[in-house]
Order: sequence, then structure tokens, then C-alpha cells
Amino acid sequence: MRLVHEHSVDEDRTGGFSRQEQDTGTRSEFDYDLDVDKFKLLAARLNNASKQLSKIHPEMIKKQTRQNSSQNYTSKRLGRYQETYQSEIREAEDASMAITNLIHRDAPETGKLQRDSGDRSWEVTMWREKHKKAEEDRDTIMTLYVSLKDQVERWQHHQDELKGENAKLRKELSEREKDIKDLQIENANLLRNYKQEKAEKDYALTRLKERLSELERERENTRLLRNNRQEKAEKDDVLTRISVVASSKIRDNNPNIADLADVNRPTKIAEKMSELYDNEWTDAFDNLEKSHPDIDVVQILVNILKNINEQCIEMAWQDYFRHVQSAIELPAKILQELKPSTHPVNEIRLTKEFQQQIKEFRKLRAPTTLPIIQTALVPKDFDSDELRAYYNRCVEVCWLAAVQDPPMFMNFNPGVNFDTTLFKDYTARGPFVEFLVWPALNLHKDGPLLSKGVAQGTRQSRGVQVYTRRDSVGGRRAADRPATVAVKSSKIRDNNPNIADLSDVNRPTKIAEKMSELYDNEWTDAFDSLEKSNPGLDVVKTLLDILKTINSKCQEMSRWQVFIQQVQSAIELPAKVLKKTKPDVWSNNVYLPEDLQQMIKHLRKLKAPFVLHIIQSELLPKDVDSDELRAYYNRCVEVCWLAAVQDPPLFMNFNAGEKFDTTLFKDYTAKGPYVEFLVWPALHLHDKGPLLSKGVAQGE
Repeated sequence: MRLVHEHSVDEDRTGGFSRQEQDTGTRSEFDYDLDVDKFKLLAARLNNASKQLSKIHPEMIKKQTRQNSSQNYTSKRLGRYQETYQSEIREAEDASMAITNLIHRDAPETGKLQRDSGDRSWEVTMWREKHKKAEEDRDTIMTLYVSLKDQVERWQHHQDELKGENAKLRKELSEREKDIKDLQIENANLLRNYKQEKAEKDYALTRLKERLSELERERENTRLLRNNRQEKAEKDDVLTRISVVASSKIRDNNPNIADLADVNRPTKIAEKMSELYDNEWTDAFDNLEKSHPDIDVVQILVNILKNINEQCIEMAWQDYFRHVQSAIELPAKILQELKPSTHPVNEIRLTKEFQQQIKEFRKLRAPTTLPIIQTALVPKDFDSDELRAYYNRCVEVCWLAAVQDPPMFMNFNPGVNFDTTLFKDYTARGPFVEFLVWPALNLHKDGPLLSKGVAQGTRQSRGVQVYTRRDSVGGRRAADRPATVAVKSSKIRDNNPNIADLSDVNRPTKIAEKMSELYDNEWTDAFDSLEKSNPGLDVVKTLLDILKTINSKCQEMSRWQVFIQQVQSAIELPAKVLKKTKPDVWSNNVYLPEDLQQMIKHLRKLKAPFVLHIIQSELLPKDVDSDELRAYYNRCVEVCWLAAVQDPPLFMNFNAGEKFDTTLFKDYTAKGPYVEFLVWPALHLHDKGPLLSKGVAQGE
């Protein structure tokens, strides 16, 4: 490249060839050869530069790739390669320019040779050949030049791309460095938090270790305390056993000393007996009086109690210790095969202390053995749940009373004169006893009284007469009860449907039973009748609509506000005036006292069955041509009216919803999670109240 530069300086200084060289052909030929040699030299230098660039290029690519893979890497050698690459490119460009200038300079020399060809023909031929050769060399050099120039341009373009990638990588490197700084900051924060948490956990661990040590000490103290308590319990147990033995000796056949820890001690049994008379006796009385109106119910019930009591006393004490001793002395197989007449035991050898412990154990186990005693004493052929409950409760009370030591005494002999210290009045007072209703309970025979009995008084001494049903009350006819009791009972039940009057034959549970019977009987008959007489009719919907319409009318007719205003108006106004007065001018305010209102509600419920025929004649259509359908109408009116006069009124749920609720409805003819149609409504104690009877719906 330095030769090219020197040639350019000589050319500038002499303006091409010197004048002397133009005059002499030999000098001109020499100079031409020299120029050709320069061309070759320059071409060789250019070719060497190209080869050098080809060697440097892969190294640059490798370094660039390395730089791409590691953004933090910077190489000084790569910088030197880039500088060498730029220098070689500049030298190649200078050599190309020099070749171009030399080629352009050949044209004047060729013209000069042609002018001198007339004088030197042999030189012309020589120059022509040299010129031709120079042109060929020029073409070759130009081709090489163009190729090298293209290569230089490609390398230049590649260098620009590398510069762009380098800038992009530098930008990414900057972003990565920023990310690294952020991560370093975050790492520092995490490390700080870790150290802080570690310190806290170390502190907590230290505290836990301290707490563990405390717990170990507490456990040791607890163990010592438990051992101490165990030793104390063992001592107390020994003392208790001693005390039990002493207590048993004291209580042996001494009922005046009660064990307050015994839940079935005599005073508690007396409470059970009073509850038996107040509850199960009353229910059984009502049931028997309805189902057997011609029998003496009081005498039957007291005889049941008397027979059970006698059997319990006999089972509890007849040959009791002989039986226990036999069970102790003989194996079970032999004891089962022996007949009572061949029983070998003749003398009771059990000690008094042993007998007392046996009696105490029997009292303790008496509630557990009650089902067995009840199975043995209660008859199987009952047609009444109330009577079965009365039997079972009589067995319970009599058995618990019979196993006391000594057994408690039920006084079934009230005598002729009415002893008010032993008996209460039943429905009539008098100085003499007409008949016994309920026995008095004593701690033992001739012992202190625990609960009074009940007897019917009379003013004439007729001995103990047979109970007559015409004097029946509290079994009892509600109309003959004291008014104060009825008023108090009404106050308790006022708008409180959860408290039921068990003497009310039309209480909510009974109405629910009537509604179930209506669906099972009258609904079925009406369904069959309509299905035969009207084949295309939707019978289920028709019967449901009848019930729904009647229920809506009954609820409207019995609406409390309208009803009580009507009653108040009837009280306030004379009948003659009231007939001429329209309901819309009655007083909108209710001034009746609460007690009186409640008595009115109760009277309406009581009289509801007696006005049913009037309600039925009002709601029953005149054009019903089927006895089954007429019976269905009448029974629907009965159930709906009795439900409507309750306080609050019973609620019939005619909305089954979309999803089948098995807690409210039963399946009709198909099951499914969804409701296709409603068949029969559910009955509730009141709106959103407890369920009394399920409805019926078709599932799908």
C-alpha cells in the first residue's frame, strides 16, 4: 500500500511520465513495465489484504458470538481485530483507487504510441501487444477489484450488522445489569428478612426450650400429684368401702335415712308417681272413655296399677334371697333343670351385710332391668298407644318402689271417712269417700306420706261406692274444669302453637291425621270416580284445586281481625241494630281484653266441629253429582276449617318448588330430583313452622 502512495506522489509531481521518458522509447517501455509491475504488486497486496480479512472474519464472528453468550465479557483482542479489519479495508480501498488511476492513465500513453507508429512500426507492434496485454491485465485487475469491492461492501454491511447487534447486546446488558442490581437489592432484603426471621425463630426456639423445660417440670409435678391423688383415692376408696358398709348397716331396713346420691330414692319415685297420674293416666283415661264409653275407666286404671304393684312386690321379695343364694351355690345348668319343689336350699346363709349389698346393687340396677320387667308384666294385645304408655310407666314406678328397702307402700284402701291428710279431692268434696281414684304413696307400710292419693268425696256415708261416669270430670270433661285453670292454660297457649292441649281432640296433630286420612280415603274414591266419569280430565289437578280453593276460603272466613271485630260488634251493638249495619262500618280497633280474646279463640276452636255443617253447606257446590266427590268436598271443608281456627292457623304448602324436597314431600308414582306437579300439600304447624304431615308430588 505504501508503493501506491509513492506512485501517487510521483504522478502528482511529474504529471504522469517525465518528458525525457516520452522522448525515448526504451524509457517509455521501461516505465510501462514498471507500471504493470506496480499493478501486479498492488493486486497482490490487495489479494493478501483480502486473505487477511478472510482469516480475521471468523475470529471476529467467534468473538462476537462469545460476547453474545456472555454480556459481561469485554475483549481487548476483539478491539484490536476490529481496528486491523478497518485498516485493511481502508488499504484495499486505496489500492483500488490507485489501480483505477493507473488504468485511466494508460489511455494517453496508448494514443502517443499510435502517433509514433509511423516512425517505429516495430515499436507499434510491440506496444500493441503490450497494450493488449495491459488491457487484459486491466480487465483481470478490474474483475478482481470489483470482486474485492463487493466483498469489502459485504464485510462493511456485516460490520454494520455486528455494530447493531453489539448495540442491542449492550442495551440488553444494561437491562440485565439493572435486573442484577434489582435482584441484588431483593436478595439483600431477603437475606435481611431471613436473618431477622432466623433471629426470631431462634428466640422462639429458645422460648420453646424454656417452655419445654417448664413442661417437663410440670409433668414431673403432675406425675407426683397424680401419684399423690392415686394414693389419696385408694385411701378414700378404702374409707368409702368402710363407709358403705357402715352406711348399709345403718340403712338396712331403715328407710328414714336416704342416700341423696340415689336418683331413684323414694322422694324421686313419689315425683314419678305424681307425673304418672298427671300425664299417662289422663291420656289413657281419655282414650278409654272414647273407645269404651260404657266401662268404669277410673276403676280399670286403678286396678291396673294395683295388679302391677302386687306383682312387682311379689317378684321383688318372694324367695328373693333364696333365689340369689341358689344362683350362687349351684351351676346355671343344674339350676335351670331343677324344679322349684326340688330346690335344695332350706336356710338362708347370706350374712346381713351381704344381703344389704345385694339390695343396694339391685336398686342401682333397677332402671336398667326395667325393659325386662315391662316385657314380663305388660300385655301384648294393645289397641291404644296411650294405654301401653300407662302400663309401661306403672311398671316403672311400681318396680322402683318395690326394690326399696323396705318396699314403698301404695295405699289402695282410703277407708270410709275422707282423710284429707292422705287424699285429695277428685271432682267432688265431702266427708266420706265415694270411690278411690289414685292411691296414696307412703315411704313404707305405716310410714310417712310421700304423695297424696286422689279420691271422690261425697256427703253421704255409703261406704266406698263404685265410681259413676256421670260424675266424671277431669278425665275428664274440659267443660267441668275450674275456670281459672282454663284461663291460665289459655294464656300459656295464646299464639304459641308449640304448646298443645292434650285434651283437645282437634289439636294440630289430630288435624294432621285427619288430613292424611282424607288423602288416603276420600281423595282416592273421588279420583276413581272422576277418572271413570271424565276420562280426559286432569283429575289430580282438579282435586288439588278443590282443596286449595276451600282452604283459601276457610282462611279468609276465619281471619282473626275480621272475626274479633265481628264478635266485638256483636257484644257492643244490639242484635236489631247489628242486622242493619254493614261490616265495613264496624270498629277497626279491638278493645276486648286479652284474656277475653283468648277465651273467644278457645271457644271457637271448641265449637268448630259443631258448626262444620254450616261451613260445608256454604262451601259445597250445589251441582255435585257424585257421592264420592261430595264426600271429598265435605272432608276438605272439615280439615281446612279446623286448621284455619287454630292459633295461629295451620299452613298448607301448595308450592312444591322446582327441586324435590324429600323432607316435605313423598313420591306419587315416579321419583326424581325435580318436581313435575303437586298432588297433595304439606301441612305445617304454622307458616314457616314445623312439619306436621308430608305432601305428595310427582318427581321427574
